[in-house]
Order: sequence, then structure tokens, then C-alpha cells
Amino acid sequence: MAVSKNKTAESAVDKTELSFSKEQILASRKFSDRKDILSTLLEDKRDYTETEINGIIDRFLKGKVN
Repeated sequence: MAVSKNKTAESAVDKTELSFSKEQILASRKFSDRKDILSTLLEDKRDYTETEINGIIDRFLKGKVN
């Protein structure tokens, strides 16, 4: 029974993603190569998950040129 509770707790942790402020994202090494894009596209007073950040980058890079 204890194993079942432990697996449930682990799956709950896996489903929650951490969120980061614009300042934290711009200071990170992970997104340092996209700092210019993110500084323009991210809002100042909002937090973003890593999934959201990657989606924002992908949509920008796949956007049409006028």
C-alpha cells in the first residue's frame, strides 16, 4: 500500500511545472541563445513554464515574414 501512495505522490510532482519570471528566464543559461527574442516577447509581470517558453520561441521562429 505504501508503494501505491508513493507512486501517486511522484506522479503529482511530475505534473506540476515550475514557473519563472521574465527576469529569471533571461538570466538563465538554458535560454541564453534566445535572450533577444524572449526579452521582446515575454511580459514583465507574468510567470512562464518551460513548456510555455518553448512554445513562444517555436511560434516566433515559425512565423511568416511580411
